[in-house]
Amino acid sequence: MRIKFASWNVKGFSKVTGQIRLLRRADCHVAVFQEVTDIAYRHLVDSGLFDSSCFSLSLRPPKPSESQRRQLGCAVFVKAPFVIQSSSLIENVPVPERALFAKIKIRRATLTACSFHIPPGVSWGEKKPEQVKRIAAWLVKKKGPIVLGMDANAPETDHPDQETNKWVVEGRTAFAGCEARASSKRFL
Repeated sequence: MRIKFASWNVKGFSKVTGQIRLLRRADCHVAVFQEVTDIAYRHLVDSGLFDSSCFSLSLRPPKPSESQRRQLGCAVFVKAPFVIQSSSLIENVPVPERALFAKIKIRRATLTACSFHIPPGVSWGEKKPEQVKRIAAWLVKKKGPIVLGMDANAPETDHPDQETNKWVVEGRTAFAGCEARASSKRFL
C-alpha cells in the first residue's frame, strides 16, 4: 500500500476552509499540520475527513503566563485503515508543543508520523538551533519507517534538490545530516 501523506503549516488561521477543500480532493491517508490553533484543530476534526487525530496542545496546554505564540501546536490526522496507537511530544526540546509524533498502525505494521515546527530565530533566539539539534538527535535514534512534515523556518529558499537551497544561516542545519528516507517503495 502506498501512503498518501500531506504536511501543511496552517499559519495559526482559525478558519481552514480552503485547506479542508484541498485535503478533500487530495484524499490523504496521513496529514500533519503545524501552527495549529485550538479552533483550527476543531475545524479539521469536524470536517470528517479523517477518522482519528492527535493534537500537541492537548498533550501540553499553554500555561496562562505564556504568550500567544505558545498557543500554536502541531497535529496528526489519519484515515482508516490507519489508526493512531499513541502520541507524544519530544519533551526535551525548548518548545515541546511544536514537536509531536504519533505511532500509527496499519495492518500488522507500524510507522511514526511526525509534525514539527521549528520556531523562527528572529523572535525565539537560541531556542531555534536548540530545537533543531534535539529533534535531529531524536530522529537519528528512531527505528522503523517515519513520515515527517515540518516547518523548519529555513532555508531561505527551499528546493527538492538540497544542493540548490540557499540557507539563511551559513551552513546546513542539523537536519541535513538526517536526509529524508524518501522512497517510492511500498510500505506494506
